[in-house]
Amino acid sequence: MKHTIQLFALLLSMSLGVFAADTHPGKEKSDKKDLILLNTLENRNGVKVCIKKQDKGPASVTIFDIYGNVILNDHLPEDLVNERNYILEEEGTYIFVISSHHQKVRKSIEVGHISLETKRLNVHPYP
Repeated sequence: MKHTIQLFALLLSMSLGVFAADTHPGKEKSDKKDLILLNTLENRNGVKVCIKKQDKGPASVTIFDIYGNVILNDHLPEDLVNERNYILEEEGTYIFVISSHHQKVRKSIEVGHISLETKRLNVHPYP
């Protein structure tokens, strides 16, 4: 009986050591995600994209029209913070796909002018 208890304790301690061992030492999983923000500009003729990354790495912004045609594919620098304004001259719905560190955000944004004078005179506030 004494040997059975000692054998059981030995097996229990060995099994705990196996479960506690790290299978991939040196590899750390990061649960942190990049911050990706999209806002329409004040005059509603464009979109501001802001990406704040946890680590330096590639990022891109792809703009599609409602038919799925690629309007722009912009590869951003590998900086920690990227901010870009995208001016769209035609009113309508656009789909923005922002990729950063194997993370993708897909957002549909309506672009249009608020001011009737700007629309009637065909004046674009940003050249």
